[in-house]
Amino acid sequence: MSPLFLHHCYSFLISNRCFYRLKFEIQIEMSFTAQLFYDTQGWAAFWWLRWFIVW
Repeated sequence: MSPLFLHHCYSFLISNRCFYRLKFEIQIEMSFTAQLFYDTQGWAAFWWLRWFIVW
């Protein structure tokens, strides 16, 4: 589990809602991780293409 997820769970534990929101938070975490992965892939492709064009 990532620090982001743990931070969310800790915040909801304080407000006594962690149990009810846990599934929702896991879905957000997975979506965020997937988005970050695709963004990283996109940036890697962009920089590689930029380097290729420069040369």
